[in-house]
Amino acid sequence: MDILEILFQEAEDKQVRCSITNTGYASPFWLVVNK
Repeated sequence: MDILEILFQEAEDKQVRCSITNTGYASPFWLVVNK
């Protein structure tokens, strides 16, 4: 399982998404996903 797969699965959990955004990790990725 690659990292994008894991991120897509966890994106359903807003707490996980917020924590990823707050770390600054993959934030361009989340900006695209959250459009």
